[in-house]
Amino acid sequence: MPWAQLFTLAAATFMSVTIEMLPTGVMNLMSKDLGVSESQIGMLMTIFAMSVVFTSTPLMYLLRHVPKRLLLVTVFAAFAVGTIGTAIASSYAIIVITRIVTGIAQGVFWASVTAYVGHLVHRSQLTTAVSITSGGGGLAFVLGVPLGTALGQWLGWRTAFLVLAALCLLVAILLSRILPTRVADPQTDTAAIEVQPAPTAIGDAEQAGRDHGLPKRPRRSMRLVILVCLLCGLTITAHFTYYTYISVQLLGPTGLAHEFLAIALFAYGVTSCIATFTTGPLFSTRSSLGFRIAY
Repeated sequence: MPWAQLFTLAAATFMSVTIEMLPTGVMNLMSKDLGVSESQIGMLMTIFAMSVVFTSTPLMYLLRHVPKRLLLVTVFAAFAVGTIGTAIASSYAIIVITRIVTGIAQGVFWASVTAYVGHLVHRSQLTTAVSITSGGGGLAFVLGVPLGTALGQWLGWRTAFLVLAALCLLVAILLSRILPTRVADPQTDTAAIEVQPAPTAIGDAEQAGRDHGLPKRPRRSMRLVILVCLLCGLTITAHFTYYTYISVQLLGPTGLAHEFLAIALFAYGVTSCIATFTTGPLFSTRSSLGFRIAY
């Protein structure tokens, strides 16, 4: 396993998510300094996300021939520039522009990093490698946002963004030094897809059971798949809607003291990690129970 390259990419995903989510922790500080409402600071998250949605696909099509190593280094240089712009912006309108720039860089980064991992490892190692690199994004909620929030409360939100920009430049340098200049083509399986003849094909399980003397199985329905997709979409929307304004909730109606905000965000991230690791063993054989508890 190319551990140095993978952990450097994990550091890159850590930085990208921390930059994206930091306004949630310093929302009250940015709101007072810029003279805008907290909801307008929350809109910076939406602006960032929509920049990713609308630009990542066309940009990746245009940049498809650019070497991924060069693309990743350039993207992190753009992260640094956009974050510096946010830190020194004199008005809310300028910050909107810098968040659009950073969001565009985010879209290109996430579209490139996973594909690049496929060039670094053998296909048998791909799952582990992707877990390592993507894990940096999850760690951002546990450490990145709480530490950025604490730094913002201590030295000001602009200083927090400047520190992130400096770290982005450091990561860009590491990417340029550690990532190989030439990588092999990803080892993918291009064998023909094996199709089972009817009635044992997917979608005719009931007929297959009758032909083989097996008990009847309930027919599967796309309606259930659609329902699960809707539930997941609703849950993720609710989560990020709440998390965007979590500092407002904690410092306002909850009455949490400012000095404990970073600790509360850290506890939130740790609890999420514990829940993620325990959900699989608990509900892998009782998935319906898991849904009933969640909803």
